[in-house]
Amino acid sequence: MKNQLKILVCPECKNNLIKLHSKKLLCSSCKNHYPIKDGIPVLLPSKLDKFKVLEAEYHDHEAHQYSEINMTDSYRVTFYHEKYLKLFQEFKQNATVLEVGSGDGQDASHIKALDLTLIQSDISFEMVKLAKNKSVSNSIYVVSDAETIPCKDSSLEAIMIVGALHHLPSPINFFKEARRTLKSGGILIIGFEPNCWPYFSVYPILRFLKNFLKIDKYTQ
Repeated sequence: MKNQLKILVCPECKNNLIKLHSKKLLCSSCKNHYPIKDGIPVLLPSKLDKFKVLEAEYHDHEAHQYSEINMTDSYRVTFYHEKYLKLFQEFKQNATVLEVGSGDGQDASHIKALDLTLIQSDISFEMVKLAKNKSVSNSIYVVSDAETIPCKDSSLEAIMIVGALHHLPSPINFFKEARRTLKSGGILIIGFEPNCWPYFSVYPILRFLKNFLKIDKYTQ
């Protein structure tokens, strides 16, 4: 936890965190409290909008089917992931890298041989817990919101976000946070974003059916 607190900060005021005991952190400035669950800091803003709450609940619910739902072992997914994961070989020794929306930690398992400090973050506690259970060395695990990154200013050599940017209500907030937390010359890796056509064709139809049939609240 000491190594984590050298990098992690309060997601709201960006000041240092103090460990009160094994299950709670305290912000040294705004005095917000943050729980620690199964050794994982939950650094979410005190006021999380409804969309993000539902997003977290959905991924908590589907966590153990994540690989199957997203076909993470398919040739197509593997091909593109290998392309951007090669970038990690260029990072200097002991570089600190944040993965936003890390899911169950599959990408982290591919770069575990490199001498990096990898912060695996996701808004879903169950997803982060799955990633932690894979026990990749030199990893820090945190539940966080991509639009309020809980890392110190200019503390990261790189940020990676894969297949998650389109989930954010305000991507511009994420880019502002990325700029704040990246060191001079740092790298932002955006990988594997889906095509936009479903958002203008398939998804409007699904939303109509959801409202008409009053189906599952997790359907977006």
